[in-house]
Amino acid sequence: MLIVAKLRNKQHERFSWRKELLFGMHDVTVALKTMKLWVNMSELQKKVYMQIEAGVAPTVITHNIGIARSTVYNIKKLFQETGDFVRCMAGSGRPHTTHTKAMVASVKVKIEENPRNNVLKIARELEVDKSTVSHVVRADLGLKSCAVAKVQLLTAVQQRKRLQRCKLILNELKRGKDKVLIFSD
Repeated sequence: MLIVAKLRNKQHERFSWRKELLFGMHDVTVALKTMKLWVNMSELQKKVYMQIEAGVAPTVITHNIGIARSTVYNIKKLFQETGDFVRCMAGSGRPHTTHTKAMVASVKVKIEENPRNNVLKIARELEVDKSTVSHVVRADLGLKSCAVAKVQLLTAVQQRKRLQRCKLILNELKRGKDKVLIFSD
């Protein structure tokens, strides 16, 4: 509210208090414009249509909100035609070609067959992009892919040496010496 009050003082000559009291939106839109924040388009459309319904001229709306006059007319036309601010027809948009339910099922089967398979290997087998498989694993299946780290196998001799050295370190710590000797293979 402090920012809005400062902005209101700066813009006092340009806008009348009557409009601010009538709509209560002027200070918010000026703050948003000044701070360069993006407003959700549907919220902006609702604000425009509320002012249209209140009988405000499109030119005044463009000055209040900071959008083109043609946009005001387009919002009005869209709402009169559809009754909503979104023109969404059934089947509109690009269809899913690779990220389908069948793809999710096949990735799930591949992971259940061999959980040690990595994303790249599954992608090559299914002949799709690695990012598609990665997205299916994370978003649809709720799994995290992780690489299995290869470690060296210890021989029986190495295991005995490590056990002796660990016991030696523990004994040194029990005696209270400040020095700790660390051995490595």
